[in-house]
Amino acid sequence: MKTILLALFMNPPANIILMTIMIGGLVMELKMPGKMIPLLCSLAAALLYFVPYYTEGTVETWELFMFILGFIFLVLEIFVIPGFGIVGISGFGAIFTALALVTLKNHYLDFSQVTDRQISQAILTTLAGALCSVGLIIAVAHTLTKSIWFKKISLQTVLSSENGYHLKQENLNTLVGEQGVVYTVLRPSGKVLIHNTIYEASAKNKFIDKGTIVEVVAIEGNALRVKIIA
Repeated sequence: MKTILLALFMNPPANIILMTIMIGGLVMELKMPGKMIPLLCSLAAALLYFVPYYTEGTVETWELFMFILGFIFLVLEIFVIPGFGIVGISGFGAIFTALALVTLKNHYLDFSQVTDRQISQAILTTLAGALCSVGLIIAVAHTLTKSIWFKKISLQTVLSSENGYHLKQENLNTLVGEQGVVYTVLRPSGKVLIHNTIYEASAKNKFIDKGTIVEVVAIEGNALRVKIIA
């Protein structure tokens, strides 16, 4: 029974499915930070992926460490560092490399016990998992944008001057130094309310909650750059 389960989870199709859930879940969490469900699904898929190979003795400690380090980088990108930059890219690179290497019996990149066919299969399987995860992300994103749940959590207000939104760039420079209130969460872009008028705004590399008092520090195009008042 154990051998059957190991064979089930260690074949390329199963690897692709698990990688799709792992990578897709991480990217979805990046796009919708704080939802946690995609992140939990990603963790579960990671366990199902690594445990069979660990049981078979193909998982090196440093490979597992590489995966965990990549995962930590992505968690930092999700919860600490807004946007998606070098930390997130490094995280994905480490994860992809670890996912391929754990399927190959090697000792610190010594592949003398591995055939060229096994190496090619590991690379192709990892690439297939990446492509499938992209497809999953696109499909889920398309479904979410049309769902009732998404409409409930998204901003449905029409951004018109009749609703108090400022749509023109004129006189924005006069707002530098003014204080206002965050109207929608800045992630890092959103809306702020100043003198009963709503403006496009952003906070560099920061998430700012709704209702926070902020100050305009600069004008960038048709938007305000703001910071939290200390």
